[in-house]
Amino acid sequence: MSTRNLLLYGTIEPPSLLRAFAAGPLQFLLDGGNVRSITWRGREVLRAISFIVRDSRWGTYAPAMSEVELDESTDRITIAYAATIDAAEGDFSFDARIEATADGTLTFEANGRSSRGFTTNRTGFVVLHGADVAGADVEVEHASGGRETAAFPTLVDPDQPIFDIRSLIHAPSPGLTVAVTMEGEAYEMEDQRNWTDASYKTYVRPLSKGYPYTIAAAESVTQKVTLKVAETARGTVAATGPSSNLSIGGPAGAMPQIGLALSSWSDRPPITPSYFVGRIDLTDDSVALPVAPDAGPVDLDVLIPGRDPDAELAPLAALPWVPRRVLVVPRRDMSARPANQTPPGEARYEEILAAARRILPQSRVGGGMFVGFPELNRNRPPSGIDFVAHSTSAIVHAADDRSVMETLEALASIIATVRSFAGALPYRLGPATIGAPQGFYSAPSAANPDNIRKTTAHSDPRQRGLFAAAFALGYASEAAAGHVEALTLGCTSGAAGVVGDDDPYPVATAVQWLAAIAGRPRLATTSPDGLAAIAVAGPLGRELLVANLTPAPMTFNLVGFRRASVLDADALAEGGGPRLMATTGVVTLDSYAIWRALEG
Repeated sequence: MSTRNLLLYGTIEPPSLLRAFAAGPLQFLLDGGNVRSITWRGREVLRAISFIVRDSRWGTYAPAMSEVELDESTDRITIAYAATIDAAEGDFSFDARIEATADGTLTFEANGRSSRGFTTNRTGFVVLHGADVAGADVEVEHASGGRETAAFPTLVDPDQPIFDIRSLIHAPSPGLTVAVTMEGEAYEMEDQRNWTDASYKTYVRPLSKGYPYTIAAAESVTQKVTLKVAETARGTVAATGPSSNLSIGGPAGAMPQIGLALSSWSDRPPITPSYFVGRIDLTDDSVALPVAPDAGPVDLDVLIPGRDPDAELAPLAALPWVPRRVLVVPRRDMSARPANQTPPGEARYEEILAAARRILPQSRVGGGMFVGFPELNRNRPPSGIDFVAHSTSAIVHAADDRSVMETLEALASIIATVRSFAGALPYRLGPATIGAPQGFYSAPSAANPDNIRKTTAHSDPRQRGLFAAAFALGYASEAAAGHVEALTLGCTSGAAGVVGDDDPYPVATAVQWLAAIAGRPRLATTSPDGLAAIAVAGPLGRELLVANLTPAPMTFNLVGFRRASVLDADALAEGGGPRLMATTGVVTLDSYAIWRALEG
């Protein structure tokens, strides 16, 4: 099993064990000590309820659990456990109790304390509503009294959409209402799609109270969340099972160009993407300009101090090539002041972009961020840019496999939000990575010496496994549907690289397959849940790429494609490259496998 884990995930650490429970029509998964994927008659009513303990850098602790008790019957589930954390920033322990009943009630209560004091950015309950509630009305009961009707934001909200929360009531489908009541302190909500989490997060301890904060020795923390499902009309959930057919439709735009970020100017990966992008840090006087790269012209991300842009950007006039695209960003803290407010003594972004145009008149000059989407959403670029750009990381808030793949669900909302303020501007998305490589994020990333699944980690082990290949195809599918012009799928080497010390990682195959169809006419696809599909038209017929985004085998029906190759765990074990696969109309893909087929 450890060998298979390495092939799939790049680590011998096993994936989280999710145990399913049912109290009548109320079902949920237990993930460690937390509850997720809560459904009523098969319809998700809440994404998760978790008691989260974070350190002073927003890292999430994995408490040691003990004294686990389970009492299970057909109409009632009771789970109790104790959990402890002993860390450099102090200690914290809590007793938890989860109870679910067939009438649609689920309660999760936690009682905690510290013996010597504990420093944290957040310790308490987090409630997640899935991203599919976007635009839906929600009735809010405020902790300070009073009620109002609000809505889950459709476009991604750069700020907290709802404050001072005691309870939230929404209707996931006609005849079905879901009420969540939160006790212990006032809660507030943030739109987690900013960080590619496919959810709206309601959390305890308002940010306005400041962080980090200290739970004093002998101080108690008592909180409770109660979920209540009320069904006023039966038949609210379709009884038919999911379709297993994969179908291809008509024209739906073009595939994006596929690029890689150069981890080093001397990198020469054994694959050929559509383009490369390199970073030049002009805030460092010791940095020498690169010579013309062997790979040909390279797009540029340029970091400058932002005080005298003409002088700071002047060295770029000596470049021995003309970059096609140049993204210029000043070194500023984009989160510590009101959006788009220029600090005293620094140049406005419009002045920085104008200087870049003067110095590189033949290049397209873009606006945006090196870092993730939240900074762009709060500091939207000025008009007159030639393209808009930002990057993403999939492990900002959660690092388990299921949560990472769920981040793909948030991409359509992110792209729509960018379109709302950037219009039809060309859009460069990426580096799109699982981990948070230091070179492309403003805040320091966490070290990961144990090679585990860890939030905000600089290096994520799944980059080396088949998981990253499936993630890349899933990401490309969403980017293509959003008519993104260029997608940078990670780096050439290093923590987010497609190549290791000796051989390419499985993700390199996904990048090569995608680069081979870059710019081609895209065809609409419909596929079963858990699969990502990309179809294009070509001179010899249609071509289809499919990824299994789940740890379980997935089967789909397809007619007309007979020449296929697959990269799965067996192929990796046998030698590393894709193997030929016969298709007879029914295709089964193993965990996180990627598949490519030509028509005829």
